Amino acid sequence: GTGCGLDNKLIWTSSTNFHTESPSWSPSSKPSTSPSPSVSPSLSSKPSSSPNPSSGPSQQPSNIESPHPSSSPSKQPTKSPTKQPTYSPTLCTENPTAVFFLKNNVEDLSEEFQSCNWLRNKNTARTITQICKNREASKKGRAPARIVCKDTCKMCI
Repeated sequence: GTGCGLDNKLIWTSSTNFHTESPSWSPSSKPSTSPSPSVSPSLSSKPSSSPNPSSGPSQQPSNIESPHPSSSPSKQPTKSPTKQPTYSPTLCTENPTAVFFLKNNVEDLSEEFQSCNWLRNKNTARTITQICKNREASKKGRAPARIVCKDTCKMCI
């Protein structure tokens, strides 16, 4: 076969492929078999006003606040400031021999009292916590442990 003429600047290269000397403005009916010699557009140093997100993460974080929180949690956990809670020093002291109202005995309706030292030496923190939860005073006006043994009951501010 022959070419279509020089006025259209087409060059015959095979029985099925045509190549132009300059880019065309209309799409071809078949894809080309070789890459285009044209240069891709360069990246801009300014942010785009496009509402579409970029295809990947940027090299540096932006200073622009996001209008919405992220939808997924961070991949790495944050570091805690301290491993254990810190307690401020107690501002009160207790007399280890001071006596508090413990309970009413059901059998003989008598009242039972104990010292702060007795409470401090109980074998479990749960027992101490249970006794310190009592807010009831005795019939004779003796205060509960949370009032008398404030340090042991961790009631100091």
